[in-house]
Amino acid sequence: MENGEGAEIRMREVVDGCNFSKHVQGSERYVALDSEMVTCRVKGRSQQVAGRVAIVDSNLNVLFDSYIKPPYPIISYNTEHSGLRGEDLENAPFLHDVRKRVQQLLQGRVLIGHALHNDFKALQIMHPFGLTLDTQRHPFLQNAMHTRQPGLKRACKQILGLDIQSDEHCPVEDARATMTLGTAGFNRRPFPRNDGIF
Repeated sequence: MENGEGAEIRMREVVDGCNFSKHVQGSERYVALDSEMVTCRVKGRSQQVAGRVAIVDSNLNVLFDSYIKPPYPIISYNTEHSGLRGEDLENAPFLHDVRKRVQQLLQGRVLIGHALHNDFKALQIMHPFGLTLDTQRHPFLQNAMHTRQPGLKRACKQILGLDIQSDEHCPVEDARATMTLGTAGFNRRPFPRNDGIF
């Protein structure tokens, strides 16, 4: 895995070229987010809701990692993939409290993630389009993997030679992998200046 300093330099070169530098200053300008989800019953329908969320900085340091207690009845913990269990969420902070903290941490920062629309929906948050970089939509990854929606696990293996998600998923591991994958994408092909998202 590439060291954080190299990642920071390459991301600064590309992102500053897209005028993101005016929004945030400092070493924690770029963050990556990942969440794991449980299935809840919401208004009579099944819906994915965040059960854990993690945020890392460009040096792959953990800024935030919290379990989440959804405000809806839980149908399935999806433990095989999410790694979440009932005891993890029993005394966890409620979604609205975690959401406030997440939004505070993301304020003004460039957010990197993989298929971020899923995380946004599960966390019930939004982030400025011009400060959102989705690795799943990076042209380099799409072309290299011959698909419009490359999966994170396969992309990390093929592009980085990095094995992740070998067992239950961990949002810290996935956020770190996404940050590293985003850096690899930056290094090979900058995203379009007029797009603001990969």
